[in-house]
Amino acid sequence: RENGSKTPCTWCSVSGIYNVTEKPVERTDSNAGRFRIVETKLPEGYQCPWSGEIEVKEKGTVTIELDALNYPERDLTIKKKIKVDEITWAHGDPTFLFAVEGTDRNGKKHSYHRAIEFTKEYVTKNSADGFVTLSTVIHGIPAGEYRVEEAAPVMRYVLTDVAAGSSNISVVKREVEEVNGFMKIEADVAADLRDMDGEVTFENHKTRYDKVSHNSMVINDIS
Repeated sequence: RENGSKTPCTWCSVSGIYNVTEKPVERTDSNAGRFRIVETKLPEGYQCPWSGEIEVKEKGTVTIELDALNYPERDLTIKKKIKVDEITWAHGDPTFLFAVEGTDRNGKKHSYHRAIEFTKEYVTKNSADGFVTLSTVIHGIPAGEYRVEEAAPVMRYVLTDVAAGSSNISVVKREVEEVNGFMKIEADVAADLRDMDGEVTFENHKTRYDKVSHNSMVINDIS
């Protein structure tokens, strides 16, 4: 409000739904009539809260129409594909780590880390055509643009291929070196999760069969 008016500002936050400030907003020399509206609660399944700035210039009631956009949460499915006959159980369960980093539509940064571990029971039940594939799904990612990578070198395995499983995944592959008959690659994987979920498959081959080392992993659940 301005110059002592007791009428609160009113604005439209969703088409057809009007909200009124709990307390009148008052233009002063210090705020110059500028106020920020911040969305504090979103519908279930949505991320990226909206905020916007308004300026009060007139006396009395001020009605402002705004588009407060929200975006559904996204899911990213990461698949790992390996050959069954390359698994040596004495080396431990084949385990692969992934990192996902990026920014949502509001420019806020997010990062996620996941592990895929092949157990003997899973491989026995799910192998087909000499390969076995295992997935991990990251749920509830704020709509935005992200990078996906195999987070660390995996003992005895090299990355040999990456394939997009949805149209919003782009993959740029670079050959690095041939290792025991397999071409090791590096891959730039971009996931555009602004408007839809994503899926990508990483394929690895085993190139070393050391006799003394063992692969193991423990996941700590911190809440």
